Parts: sequence; structure tokens; C-alpha cells
Amino acid sequence: MADNGTLFLDEIGELSLALQAKLLRVLQYGDIQRVGDDRSLRVDVRVLAATNRDLREEVLAGRFRADLFHRLSVFPLFVPPLRERGDDVVLLAGYFASSADCGWGCPAWY
Repeated sequence: MADNGTLFLDEIGELSLALQAKLLRVLQYGDIQRVGDDRSLRVDVRVLAATNRDLREEVLAGRFRADLFHRLSVFPLFVPPLRERGDDVVLLAGYFASSADCGWGCPAWY
């Protein structure tokens, strides 16, 4: 359980409207109810969500709840795809290649 931690929801734009309603309830009231249990449990969780969709367009098309969109959009961070960041590719490749160095005199990967 992510109580007192961070919950990362990847591809939030893929959630059905029914699941979006349940997630919104958790975010609004801070409680969950496990399957088969009559009791509610309080949770304190930070939510990070990611998607490759334009959620504003999804809201306008009726495929994503506007209230959930606004609840999740407290601090949006837009990261453009690598294909739009040509100069960054070389820097990132160098970083990951150097971090993959085994530290035992292995040859460089680049």
C-alpha cells in the first residue's frame, strides 16, 4: 500500500470513466475501501500521474473527467519527447553510458 508514500500512475489517460470516478473519490476524501471489506481506510498518499495523451483534449471529448483532470493538474510537468530534443539525446546517451560503467576497468560503451 502507498500510505504515507507516493503512488505513480502510468498512462492515467487509459483509465475507464468508472475507475476515474473511484480515483477521484480517493483523492477528494482520502479513504479507500478494499474489495470485500465494509470498512473504509484512511490513506495519505502523494500521486504522480503520467500519460502520453493530451488530457485537455480527452476532457473535451468526454473521455476523461474534468474534475479529476483539475485535481491531478496541481503541478503539471510537461516533458517533450526525445524526437523534439535532438541536442539532449547525445547528453543523455553519454550519461547513461557512463552510469553503466561497471567500475572494474570495463571498456566504455560509447
